[in-house]
This record gives sequence, C-alpha cells and structure tokens, in this order.
Amino acid sequence: MAADEGSQDTLRLQFKAMQEMQHRRLQKQMEKRKEKELSLKSKADDQKESLEISDGLSLLQAREQNSKNSFELRVLEDEIEQLREQLRETVDENGRLYKLLKERDFEIQHLKKKIEEDRFAFTGTAGVAGDVIATRIVELSKKNRVLMAESEGAKTRVKQLSNRIQELERESQTPPVEQGHSLSSSWSLRSWNGLHVLEKTYGASPYMAKEPMLEEVKRLSQVTQCVVVP
Repeated sequence: MAADEGSQDTLRLQFKAMQEMQHRRLQKQMEKRKEKELSLKSKADDQKESLEISDGLSLLQAREQNSKNSFELRVLEDEIEQLREQLRETVDENGRLYKLLKERDFEIQHLKKKIEEDRFAFTGTAGVAGDVIATRIVELSKKNRVLMAESEGAKTRVKQLSNRIQELERESQTPPVEQGHSLSSSWSLRSWNGLHVLEKTYGASPYMAKEPMLEEVKRLSQVTQCVVVP
C-alpha cells in the first residue's frame, strides 16, 4: 500500500510539474503575441501618421501649384489682351495709311495725265517758249519720278504693316497649350520678337511709330501739292 501511495504521489507531482510548465509556456506565448500585436499596432500608427503627413504635404503642394498656375494664367491673359489691343491699333493705322496711299496714287495719275496733255498741247512750239516748256516738262517728269519712288516706299511700309497684322492675329488667336512657367516665358518671348520687328521697321516702338508714319505721309502729300503744272 505504501508503495502504491508513493507511486501516486510521484505521478501527482509529475502531473503538477507538467501543468506548471504548460502554464508557463502559454504565458510566454501570450506575452509574445501581445508584443507582436503592440508592434504591429505601433507600425500601423506610424504608417497612418506618415500617410497623414504625406497627404497634408501633397495638399499644400497642390494648392501652391494651383496658385502658381492661376497667377501665370492671368499673366498670359494680360499678354494676349495687350497683343489684341496692339493688333487693333495696327489695323487702324494700316487702314489710314492705305487710304492716304490711294490718294497719292490718284495724284500721281493726275500728274501723269497733265504732263501728257501739256506735251501734246505744246508739240511743235519753237523758240524760247518751246525751250521753257520742254524744261518745265523735264522738271515735272523728275518730280513725278520722285513721287513715284516715295509712293513705292509707302507701299512697302503698308506691306510691312499688313505682315505685322497677320503676325499679331496669329499670336492673339493661339490658345494656351500648357500652364506653367515655360508657357508664360514662351508667350513673352513671342511678344518681344513682334515688338522688335516694328522697332527695326520704324526705328521706334510700335506705340511711337504711328505719328512718324503719319507725318511722313503728310510730307509726301505736301510735296505733291507743291508741284506746279503750267
């Protein structure tokens, strides 16, 4: 009996020791699981915070980019409006110059006709009077050639103005292809090149070229009016 009781006590002790070992093993597993869960939660929080910061930065950058694009678009619209205003002024100026040119052509044709009439009227005249008339006809012919040369110069200026009008129409009708600094710079460069063409043509800016051209046309008209036909 004593041997059986000793054997049972030994078994109970072994069973109790096994239970304790299993309990400690379960505790360790639970502790590891908690540590793993805490680690995963910490990583998730870090990722969430990082995403929130990234989203905030992206939103801020997007707002700054939109503000920049809006400013550049306004600058571009201002340049287009300036080109259109310059186009209207150039069209008006070209119309006035073309009208004056037509009047000059009419005066030249009238002068040619008058020279021919004088030539036929005094054909066969002898003596001093005939020499005076011939000299007068030569002078009128020279003046006529000068007027024709000046008229050709005016035609050339009209052609240059017409080309400039076409150029301004193309520039003012070109829509914005892209927004950004490069687009604004591109339109600024085209505007500067157009102004430089008019500066080379008239020796001044396009806004200062109107009065010199009108003065030139007025001077040409005065030259024509000064011609005295006998």
